Amino acid sequence: AKAAGDQAKIASSRMYQFGEDAGIAARRFLAFSAVVAVLYRVVGAITESTKAAMEFDRELVRIAQVAGTTRRGLQGLVDEVRRLSTTLGVDSAELLNNARILKQTGLGLRDTKIAMEALAKASLAPTFKDMANTAEGAIAIMRIWRSDMSKFASGARELKGDLGAINAV
Repeated sequence: AKAAGDQAKIASSRMYQFGEDAGIAARRFLAFSAVVAVLYRVVGAITESTKAAMEFDRELVRIAQVAGTTRRGLQGLVDEVRRLSTTLGVDSAELLNNARILKQTGLGLRDTKIAMEALAKASLAPTFKDMANTAEGAIAIMRIWRSDMSKFASGARELKGDLGAINAV
Protein backbone atom coordinates (compact mmCIF):
# COMPACT_ATOMS: atom_id res chain seq x y z
CA ALA A 1 0.00 0.00 0.00
CA LYS A 2 2.89 2.27 0.84
CA ALA A 3 4.50 1.61 -2.56
CA ALA A 4 1.17 2.28 -4.29
CA GLY A 5 0.80 5.54 -2.33
CA ASP A 6 4.32 6.62 -3.30
CA GLN A 7 3.61 5.79 -6.93
CA ALA A 8 0.35 7.79 -6.74
CA LYS A 9 2.26 10.81 -5.38
CA ILE A 10 4.83 10.53 -8.19
CA ALA A 11 2.04 10.16 -10.78
CA SER A 12 0.23 13.13 -9.27
CA SER A 13 3.40 15.23 -9.38
CA ARG A 14 4.05 14.24 -12.98
CA MET A 15 0.44 14.96 -13.97
CA TYR A 16 0.72 18.39 -12.33
CA GLN A 17 3.97 19.04 -14.24
CA PHE A 18 2.31 17.84 -17.45
CA GLY A 19 -0.56 20.29 -16.87
CA GLU A 20 1.86 23.17 -16.33
CA ASP A 21 3.81 22.23 -19.47
CA ALA A 22 0.58 21.98 -21.46
CA GLY A 23 -0.48 25.43 -20.17
CA ILE A 24 2.86 26.94 -21.17
CA ALA A 25 2.62 25.32 -24.61
CA ALA A 26 -0.95 26.61 -25.03
CA ARG A 27 0.10 30.16 -24.08
CA ARG A 28 3.01 30.02 -26.53
CA PHE A 29 0.72 28.70 -29.24
CA LEU A 30 -1.81 31.49 -28.64
CA ALA A 31 0.94 34.13 -28.68
CA PHE A 32 2.31 32.70 -31.92
CA SER A 33 -1.19 32.50 -33.41
CA ALA A 34 -1.88 36.13 -32.52
CA VAL A 35 1.32 37.26 -34.24
CA VAL A 36 0.53 35.14 -37.30
CA ALA A 37 -3.01 36.53 -37.45
CA VAL A 38 -1.68 40.10 -37.36
CA LEU A 39 0.89 39.32 -40.06
CA TYR A 40 -1.79 37.63 -42.15
CA ARG A 41 -4.00 40.73 -41.92
CA VAL A 42 -1.09 43.01 -42.83
CA VAL A 43 -0.21 40.90 -45.86
CA GLY A 44 -3.89 40.84 -46.87
CA ALA A 45 -4.13 44.62 -46.54
CA ILE A 46 -0.99 45.09 -48.63
CA THR A 47 -2.38 42.74 -51.29
CA GLU A 48 -5.71 44.59 -51.40
CA SER A 49 -4.03 48.00 -51.57
CA THR A 50 -1.78 46.82 -54.38
CA LYS A 51 -4.80 45.59 -56.32
CA ALA A 52 -6.61 48.89 -55.71
CA ALA A 53 -3.56 50.90 -56.81
CA MET A 54 -3.25 48.83 -59.98
CA GLU A 55 -6.95 49.32 -60.77
CA PHE A 56 -6.60 53.06 -60.09
CA ASP A 57 -3.66 53.17 -62.51
CA ARG A 58 -5.61 51.22 -65.17
CA GLU A 59 -8.50 53.65 -64.86
CA LEU A 60 -6.10 56.58 -65.29
CA VAL A 61 -4.78 54.98 -68.48
CA ARG A 62 -8.36 54.62 -69.76
CA ILE A 63 -9.12 58.26 -69.00
CA ALA A 64 -5.88 59.34 -70.67
CA GLN A 65 -6.87 57.38 -73.77
CA VAL A 66 -10.34 58.95 -73.83
CA ALA A 67 -8.93 62.44 -73.21
CA GLY A 68 -6.15 62.01 -75.75
CA THR A 69 -3.51 63.04 -73.23
CA THR A 70 -0.79 61.48 -71.13
CA ARG A 71 -1.06 60.41 -67.52
CA ARG A 72 1.01 63.45 -66.64
CA GLY A 73 -1.69 65.60 -68.25
CA LEU A 74 -4.20 64.11 -65.82
CA GLN A 75 -2.38 65.25 -62.69
CA GLY A 76 -5.01 67.91 -61.98
CA LEU A 77 -7.73 65.28 -62.19
CA VAL A 78 -5.78 62.94 -59.89
CA ASP A 79 -5.32 65.78 -57.39
CA GLU A 80 -9.06 66.50 -57.51
CA VAL A 81 -9.90 62.82 -56.94
CA ARG A 82 -7.50 62.75 -53.99
CA ARG A 83 -9.00 65.95 -52.55
CA LEU A 84 -12.60 64.77 -52.92
CA SER A 85 -11.91 61.31 -51.53
CA THR A 86 -10.15 62.66 -48.45
CA THR A 87 -12.39 65.64 -47.72
CA LEU A 88 -15.74 64.00 -48.50
CA GLY A 89 -14.85 60.38 -47.74
CA VAL A 90 -15.96 59.00 -51.10
CA ASP A 91 -14.29 56.11 -52.90
CA SER A 92 -11.48 57.34 -55.15
CA ALA A 93 -11.84 54.41 -57.56
CA GLU A 94 -15.53 55.18 -57.98
CA LEU A 95 -14.73 58.85 -58.55
CA LEU A 96 -12.19 57.96 -61.20
CA ASN A 97 -14.59 55.56 -62.91
CA ASN A 98 -17.22 58.30 -63.10
CA ALA A 99 -14.63 60.78 -64.34
CA ARG A 100 -14.04 58.43 -67.28
CA ILE A 101 -17.77 58.22 -67.96
CA LEU A 102 -18.05 62.01 -67.85
CA LYS A 103 -14.99 62.44 -70.05
CA GLN A 104 -16.49 60.06 -72.63
CA THR A 105 -19.45 62.42 -73.01
CA GLY A 106 -17.16 65.08 -74.43
CA LEU A 107 -16.56 67.20 -71.34
CA GLY A 108 -13.19 68.86 -70.99
CA LEU A 109 -10.93 67.96 -68.08
CA ARG A 110 -11.81 71.14 -66.18
CA ASP A 111 -15.55 70.54 -66.56
CA THR A 112 -15.08 66.87 -65.71
CA LYS A 113 -13.52 67.95 -62.40
CA ILE A 114 -16.43 70.31 -61.74
CA ALA A 115 -19.02 67.61 -62.52
CA MET A 116 -17.05 65.07 -60.48
CA GLU A 117 -17.25 67.32 -57.41
CA ALA A 118 -21.00 67.67 -57.87
CA LEU A 119 -21.35 63.88 -58.14
CA ALA A 120 -19.19 63.31 -55.06
CA LYS A 121 -21.32 65.66 -52.99
CA ALA A 122 -24.55 64.21 -54.38
CA SER A 123 -23.42 60.69 -53.43
CA LEU A 124 -23.50 61.78 -49.78
CA ALA A 125 -27.19 62.70 -50.01
CA PRO A 126 -29.71 60.00 -49.10
CA THR A 127 -31.64 60.58 -52.33
CA PHE A 128 -28.95 59.19 -54.62
CA LYS A 129 -28.30 55.44 -54.43
CA ASP A 130 -24.82 55.23 -55.95
CA MET A 131 -22.45 57.42 -57.86
CA ALA A 132 -22.64 55.47 -61.15
CA ASN A 133 -26.41 55.90 -61.45
CA THR A 134 -26.08 59.52 -60.37
CA ALA A 135 -23.46 60.07 -63.10
CA GLU A 136 -25.78 58.62 -65.72
CA GLY A 137 -28.55 60.88 -64.44
CA ALA A 138 -26.23 63.87 -64.46
CA ILE A 139 -25.36 63.24 -68.09
CA ALA A 140 -29.06 63.07 -68.91
CA ILE A 141 -29.66 66.33 -67.00
CA MET A 142 -26.87 68.09 -68.87
CA ARG A 143 -28.22 66.83 -72.21
CA ILE A 144 -31.79 67.83 -71.41
CA TRP A 145 -30.85 71.33 -70.33
CA ARG A 146 -28.20 71.79 -73.03
CA SER A 147 -29.57 70.35 -76.25
CA ASP A 148 -26.57 71.26 -78.39
CA MET A 149 -23.11 69.96 -77.49
CA SER A 150 -21.52 73.42 -77.67
CA LYS A 151 -23.33 74.32 -74.44
CA PHE A 152 -22.76 70.92 -72.81
CA ALA A 153 -19.79 72.17 -70.78
CA SER A 154 -21.83 74.92 -69.11
CA GLY A 155 -24.11 72.16 -67.85
CA ALA A 156 -21.21 70.78 -65.78
CA ARG A 157 -20.92 74.09 -63.94
CA GLU A 158 -24.65 74.10 -63.18
CA LEU A 159 -24.84 70.39 -62.34
CA LYS A 160 -24.32 70.90 -58.61
CA GLY A 161 -27.41 73.09 -58.42
CA ASP A 162 -29.45 70.71 -60.58
CA LEU A 163 -28.54 67.71 -58.39
CA GLY A 164 -29.27 69.78 -55.29
CA ALA A 165 -32.72 70.61 -56.66
CA ILE A 166 -33.43 66.93 -57.34
CA ASN A 167 -32.34 66.07 -53.81
CA ALA A 168 -34.59 68.78 -52.37
CA VAL A 169 -37.57 67.43 -54.27
